[in-house]
Amino acid sequence: MKNIRIVTTAAFIMMMLWIPSITVSAVSAASVGETVSQNTIKELQAIDYETNETIGRLLAPSRYSLSEKLNKKTEIAKREGKSPADITDEQVIKELNQDNIKVMSFDEAFADVQTEIGEIIQRVVDGREDAESKGADFFTEKIQQNKEKLLLGLTYLERLYDFNMGGHNIKDVLLYEPGSYGVSTDVLDWLIKIGGSGGNTLKISNNDNVFGYGKLFWSVTFSPTLDDFLEENRQKWIPDTPMNEWFSQESSAYMLEKPSTWDSKDTGLYQRLYNDPTFRAHILPLLTVSEDSVYVIANSATITYGIVDCYIDRNLKEADPAGYKESREKFLRQLEQAAEQQKAFIDLWHRIAKPGKQGLLSSNRIVLDSLRIAPDTTIQWSDKFGKNASRGVREFIAPLNLYDTYMFADGVAEGTRIRYYVSKALTERGLATYAHELTHMLVSDVMLNGYGSRDGMLAEVYTRGMFEPYELNDPPAFNLNLIYDRLAISDRYHNGQPERFQNETDLQSYMRGILDVVYTLDYAEADIMLAKSAEEKVKWFHKLEQIEDPDNRYNQGEKGSKHNLDSVRKLTLAEAEKLNTIDDLIRDSIIVSRYEVNGTQTAGTMARNGYYVVPLFSANYAGVQNDHGVSGDVMIRRQAFELLAEYGYYGGMVPYISNQYKEVAKSEQTILSDRYVLAKIFGSAYETMTDFKKAMFQRRIDNLHELKPVTITWKNQSVEINDFEKLRLLMKEAVESDLINVNALPGGSNNIRAQYTEVERLKQEIFKAYLTQTEDFSKSIYHTDPAPIEPPEPEVTPGDTKPEQPGGTDTEQPKQPDTGTTQPDTGAEPPSTETVKPNTGASQKDSDLQLLLCKVSSSKTSHTIRWSPVKSADGYEIYGAASNGKWKRLRTVSKKSVKWTHKKLKKGKQYRYYVKAYKKISGKSVTIAKSVPIYSTTKGGKYGNPLKITVKKTRVNVKRGKKARLYVKVTGKKISKTGKKLRYVSSNPSVAKVSKAGVITGKKRGSCTVYCMAQNGLYKKVKVKVN
Repeated sequence: MKNIRIVTTAAFIMMMLWIPSITVSAVSAASVGETVSQNTIKELQAIDYETNETIGRLLAPSRYSLSEKLNKKTEIAKREGKSPADITDEQVIKELNQDNIKVMSFDEAFADVQTEIGEIIQRVVDGREDAESKGADFFTEKIQQNKEKLLLGLTYLERLYDFNMGGHNIKDVLLYEPGSYGVSTDVLDWLIKIGGSGGNTLKISNNDNVFGYGKLFWSVTFSPTLDDFLEENRQKWIPDTPMNEWFSQESSAYMLEKPSTWDSKDTGLYQRLYNDPTFRAHILPLLTVSEDSVYVIANSATITYGIVDCYIDRNLKEADPAGYKESREKFLRQLEQAAEQQKAFIDLWHRIAKPGKQGLLSSNRIVLDSLRIAPDTTIQWSDKFGKNASRGVREFIAPLNLYDTYMFADGVAEGTRIRYYVSKALTERGLATYAHELTHMLVSDVMLNGYGSRDGMLAEVYTRGMFEPYELNDPPAFNLNLIYDRLAISDRYHNGQPERFQNETDLQSYMRGILDVVYTLDYAEADIMLAKSAEEKVKWFHKLEQIEDPDNRYNQGEKGSKHNLDSVRKLTLAEAEKLNTIDDLIRDSIIVSRYEVNGTQTAGTMARNGYYVVPLFSANYAGVQNDHGVSGDVMIRRQAFELLAEYGYYGGMVPYISNQYKEVAKSEQTILSDRYVLAKIFGSAYETMTDFKKAMFQRRIDNLHELKPVTITWKNQSVEINDFEKLRLLMKEAVESDLINVNALPGGSNNIRAQYTEVERLKQEIFKAYLTQTEDFSKSIYHTDPAPIEPPEPEVTPGDTKPEQPGGTDTEQPKQPDTGTTQPDTGAEPPSTETVKPNTGASQKDSDLQLLLCKVSSSKTSHTIRWSPVKSADGYEIYGAASNGKWKRLRTVSKKSVKWTHKKLKKGKQYRYYVKAYKKISGKSVTIAKSVPIYSTTKGGKYGNPLKITVKKTRVNVKRGKKARLYVKVTGKKISKTGKKLRYVSSNPSVAKVSKAGVITGKKRGSCTVYCMAQNGLYKKVKVKVN
């Protein structure tokens, strides 16, 4: 109990010594309350919360579903070796009630009440005016006849009202000061009434619905709502203290409120929670949580809830108090930093958004942090209840219906809620996930000015590689840092803070500065290579092509729309002989051969909706457009940045990646294609993207003599580059070195990764020097500064300026999949917005999160899905869909099954699947393992499936802090280039993490396994030892 009750026995004895008129018989006479307490205390303390059948019936919901009853009957029959027909309904209800008791989260409060029950009974009875007249027998009989109800009534108050206001404990006022709220009440009868009100009413998630006429608290207060009741207390006890100030001070939760200065709705966390009917029930649990239980971050757009156990090892509190204190201090620093950076992300988009869209940022979107428990344990993800459940889960997350089982994803955007899994909200990776998932929520209505995502562009194009900031250890890429505070870090390739962007013009000037450097460096590289032989050009360059996507997309667009994929192949000698100028490289869509297309592969087709980024220093001379739809995902990203640099955010980038011109195109009976959109953006300046790209290069070539000098550290020496000729000389040396030392391997990768080649290392140093010298490109790299960039006015055509209204096309998409026994959301199928990164970066072991491995084999009309058995699973659910269809639960099978065949399929068609393992807990199916999605094409079509994975080394030794590259190849008959894509998963990233490109990084001493997985689930294991 929160309150420390002071026993006044000593004072009472002293009083006896000084008042001789009190006789011995008077002193020894017990009060009515004391007598009742003595008569009932043993019986009340003997009741067991978890096993008492009456308690179970009183807390039971009004009804159990038919499936709950059937599942429980099956469970009992299996356990007892009987037929389900032999199990009675009475037995089923009894066990369901016992399961429900655990979920209600009253166990600790019930135990606290039993500890103090003697004093409580005495004070409640003696506080009545009619105690003497009615006598001890009357109250004893009433309590004994209603003992379970009385205990539950007291437990309810203990669980939700044990908090203070102005030195007055509200629970004690309700119990011992009847009439304080202007209503005369029989406290004993009221407590019994509470205990008998039923499980639905007593649910903690329903605690805000017990006020008002005829409801539970009408017996003690005329306050019609919880807010009115708390306000009545505030005015009585602390009239000069605002409610929100009291709320944050009284709660033991760590609360950080970071409202934005622009937020006119800022009323404090308390009022925000109460004003939203969905979150009113959160108020009382936040007032009564334990110390080090949960934390809350509130900014103008989101409210983040998290468990403290995710960051502090709970076992240290007693085992190592000093270590516990240190962990807590680190957690508080993380909490403050994450709160500031979340706010910075929201404030940035408020600055960039159009005035009519800024208000859409202000909301109560809930962010739920990961339920991983620190440190790594055999049970890493918190249980919903019981000894393996985090305190924060037991006290807040589970009783408010916020719990979910583990999913192998960084995070998921589900409606107006974000949920973390592998990633943790207060970490660097967690901040990237925050930006990623909020982008899914905000992109259509806010970021794209209400126009909606462009037909043919899928959800992940807008996140990874465009609006999601990168972590520091990611390879150099085009990046807008919209959330991190890295101004003090010099080894970076992006702006140091979101505050760099105060308006749209800042976005444009920043990206123009980046491209001033990139175009200059790419030209220097091309200028040297164009003088080489055709054979050397074949080695140095590849060709990028646009191939038609054979599958329809959920947002395909108007009839006749066809969308492209990026595909890269080797040059022929004849093609290389035609490359003599920079314009030739642009015309023929040339990129450098070190450009990593899929993983470490330098050739192949890039899938739609993939997690691609645009490398900063792997030269890409292509300028592409699709006359019937959108171009491939990587070129969309690259060209969006180029249009941002030249035409501004709303003049170039937004029209290119949104449906801004869709209605106009429809009115003109034409397709919303690249050609159509670019014509709107370019006006009469350029005919094609190729023309635009040529002009952009020429502008930088014309300004080479204006380059400001810059000093870099190169080969352990300080080198000043005072003109382009010096830069060209350094580039020539780097190119000559790479021509000799960088070579293609049989598996399709190069022997040296792109970012470690001499050319890219030189580019990195020059870029960073200019980034620092120009203060994140707030200044020009040229001696003669160009005029300040003003965002151009877009071409206005009647009908093209109407933003899409809420409810239109968006990348906010249903969660894939949901957990529990319900069907996955099968609404309109945009692909899932879950953030899946092959290398989780999380500390986990094989036994922690039970990775479920799944693969599929095919025939002409069927697929057979096989999976690895999961220990303790009670069964498996198989989900599937056509490649662009809606997820559906196809079959539920027993725990003995490890395969299932999906029949009557179309030949030559691609399908996708995943498998969930579930365990029955308290009558409910709880997911304990889940496979990653797998893809397979039935036989008889154009493409086949992966048949073999070849790994160069199946055992890898790596030192801490060092890297090792995996060489893996997928082969098969008629396998598509997309089908060759690999996924990498580390069984324990705290020992060794693995990037999506297959680069292992040693983290600490130990061993783990890296799984190299093909699209159809075929995998090879690589044993990794870190020294």
